[in-house]
Amino acid sequence: MGSLLDHTSRILGHEAVLAGFAAAAEADRFPHASLFAGPEGVGKRAVATALGTWLLRDTAHCVDRVAQGIHPDFILLDQAWGVDNATATIKIEAVRALEDRIQVGAFEGSRLVIVIDPADAMTDSAANALLKTLEEPPPGVFFFLITAAPYQLPATVRSRCRVTHFGPLSEDAILTLVRRELPDAAPDPELASLCDGSVGRALAFFASETVGRFPALAEQWLELAFSGSLPGLFDAAEQVSPLDREAVDAFLLVFSMKIRNRFHGPGAADPPRPADPVAWQQAVASARADVAANVNRRIVLENLLWRLRRT
Repeated sequence: MGSLLDHTSRILGHEAVLAGFAAAAEADRFPHASLFAGPEGVGKRAVATALGTWLLRDTAHCVDRVAQGIHPDFILLDQAWGVDNATATIKIEAVRALEDRIQVGAFEGSRLVIVIDPADAMTDSAANALLKTLEEPPPGVFFFLITAAPYQLPATVRSRCRVTHFGPLSEDAILTLVRRELPDAAPDPELASLCDGSVGRALAFFASETVGRFPALAEQWLELAFSGSLPGLFDAAEQVSPLDREAVDAFLLVFSMKIRNRFHGPGAADPPRPADPVAWQQAVASARADVAANVNRRIVLENLLWRLRRT
């Protein structure tokens, strides 16, 4: 396996991050505890995995075995690791099991890689139990903590890590990655522009046959929100409400991006009437929460459009 940059060459959009780690590796200062902070779906875990496989390069078939989840020295600590039943949090019992595993050391080679994702799912007691190991890990142990909400982690955890901030991916990078992962898809650049820099979101969008019509439908909703009649609002809600919960949430996410672009994006112009974009986004967020809570989707969507029409 070649240099770190050669090994990670397929990672797009985070060249500066990787260059920093390459320089640290060259200077023999690769951090033993890294905190990757940034929006959901922009590739934080992909970077951590690529760096982890580079660290494990002295073991056989490390890339393939990590991808299959069978490399004994690559641990992904999430809500399901080390427990009988997955929960919403990473509990102290999982961290104690991890500490026991760390004491055993690497089974192959000389390094052990631990990815904690999402790190903010650790309970306070779990995070506190990890502090000493984060500060003074045994030789050859490397941590990657991944989070979209770094300030939900205790300051004591953040201070023991080298913090790397990840930003949204460019539309070109998103389209390239979607074409790579979904070779049969025909990515729509407009839909890519509504993914808010998240390749994870883009892959979910382009894998769905339904989502392809959402940008045009969201544009109709925008016009109705500005000047639609009550029957028009009800008809628009009726077009979306029969979809399943995940599809309705995806539509509302596309609609939210449309609202953002309409008021603040490239080519934004004065709206047909005074409107409060912050209130609009809050209304969409509230509707998404109601949909997630299984409130009647038609009522949620009708109320959303009526609220926007009056705001």
